[in-house]
This record gives sequence, C-alpha cells and structure tokens, in this order.
Amino acid sequence: MDRQPSDLKSLGESIRMSSAKPLSERPCVDYECLICHDTELITWQDEQHRPWARTCCCAAKKELWRREQMYMNLCNLPINTEHMTLANFQARDKDLKAVQDAAVDLAEEKGNVHWLILTGGCDSGKTHAAIAVCRRWLARGRPARYAFVSLLLDELRQGFSKQGDSSYESMFNFFCRVGLLVLDDLGVENPTPWVQEKLETIIDYRMVNGLPLIVTTNLPVSKLPMRIASRLQRMSGSRIIAITSPEFRTRR
Repeated sequence: MDRQPSDLKSLGESIRMSSAKPLSERPCVDYECLICHDTELITWQDEQHRPWARTCCCAAKKELWRREQMYMNLCNLPINTEHMTLANFQARDKDLKAVQDAAVDLAEEKGNVHWLILTGGCDSGKTHAAIAVCRRWLARGRPARYAFVSLLLDELRQGFSKQGDSSYESMFNFFCRVGLLVLDDLGVENPTPWVQEKLETIIDYRMVNGLPLIVTTNLPVSKLPMRIASRLQRMSGSRIIAITSPEFRTRR
C-alpha cells in the first residue's frame, strides 16, 4: 500500500520526537540502531490511527553482514591467514607481478582470467594469492570455497556416513557448483582411481559450466595426471603461471 505524504510526515515526526527525548527519559539499553531499536522494523500510526510499518534502513546492512559471515564460514579459510590479501601480496619480480595481475583480474571478475593455475615451490606465494582472491570474492558478496585437496577428499569420504548438507552427495555438488573453488596443493594426494575420478569430475564440471577455479601445485602441469592437466590447459580463460621466485623466507 502506498503511503501518503501525511503518513511520511507522521513517520518523520515520530522519529524526531523519539530522538528528541531527554536522556533521562530514554531506556538504558545500548542499541545498534537508534531508529528501530534493533527490531529492523519501524512502526507508527497515521492521523486516523491506522498502523503502518516499514523496514528500517539498518536491515539491509545486517542482511549483508549475515551473508558475509555465512559465506566466510562456508569458505573454510585456514586460520592465521588474515594477512593474505591482494593489498599485502608482494610482487617482487616478474613472476609474482604476473600472479598479482591475474589474481586481481579473477578477483574482480574482469573477464580475462577464469582459471588461475599456479605452479612453483613451497612458500612462493601461491596460497597467498589463492586465499587473497577468495577474500576479495567474499568482500564482494560472492561465495567461494578454499580446499586443501587432501582434506577435500577426506570430507567426501566422511560424507558417506552423514546426512543433509554434510552428506557425500551434498558436499560433492557443492564443490562442483560453488561460485569460486580453490584446489590448494593439487598433486600431493594418493592417486587412487577413486581420487582421480572425483577430482576429474569436479574439474570437468567446472570447465563445462564455465565456473571459476584456482589450482596451486608444486608440480609442473605436465606432471599432473594427464586428464586433469589437459583440462587445466585447454579451458578458455585459463592462465598458467610457473613461479620460479625463491622462497619468501630465504629472501633478504
């Protein structure tokens, strides 16, 4: 129902009068929103004593915060990685500058990089870049999931004995369909036929449906299982960067 000008005037007067009360007459409660007292709803009566209500402006902010928290929990980022952001990424040489540029492109969904494949030794910045992209997606209100490959496979195995969102089927579908998936440390898993089938299916599903993917590995792409390597190389918008930079802890 559309509100008439007099109704809006009544609302404004109600808010004005509420905020104009002396401090001694206000309840001693710490509200985040002084307009609706954290109910997310403003109610009042017009001149004919008809009840009216509207959503408070704080509701949208709270909903955005709740969604960000939900996405953060689903993303499952490792602890003590709060510093791993794009702003803190140290592009000290041409390899790392290429990683930074590609990571920003994917994080902002500029359209040039859809898959980012990072190869190189330990402590070379691969995981930092991957987590930084996840954080940027979450900040933009987009779902993302970080997964250390060996633990991802453990989650799937454990799902056989669970129900609901933790079941094997639910978890497998989630890894296939989540907005952005990070497969960290691909290649360290025990390459059983079951393992290869699951990883190939997840990667193949994301390729067919054009869903963003980040892969980090200590191995050259050519050393990965043939079918996986083939998909990583021929996906449209795939960017493969081999980091030859020395380990961060050995730099001066």
